[in-house]
Amino acid sequence: MDIKKRDRKPNFSDEEIKCLLEGIVEEKAMIHSRLQTSVTVKRKKEAWGRVVARVNAVGKVLRSEDDCRKKWRDLKSAVVHEQADKKKTGGGPPMKGTGTAGIYTDLVLAILGDETIIHGIEGW
Repeated sequence: MDIKKRDRKPNFSDEEIKCLLEGIVEEKAMIHSRLQTSVTVKRKKEAWGRVVARVNAVGKVLRSEDDCRKKWRDLKSAVVHEQADKKKTGGGPPMKGTGTAGIYTDLVLAILGDETIIHGIEGW
């Protein structure tokens, strides 16, 4: 029984991540907006296409829209978990950084902008 090994692309380089985040900052209004009459799936796809083109301009590997969306989701998730870990108590040593996300934490937080995502709702 031959099991095919899955081909993997190399990890995103720091330059690719930087371009991804810069592109998301420029397209933030379109990427994070809810679908309405003024915002269609087509326009969101076009916005992501511009972000992907920016990432591919600096990278050695061609990234797809799905690759870039997944990287963005992973960065957001890592930063949110990192922020949640900072709030934990227990007297132990501080948590170790989350790798690449730790470098870009401030920029990801600036893009997210919504405090309720990270800090929760007051009074709960």
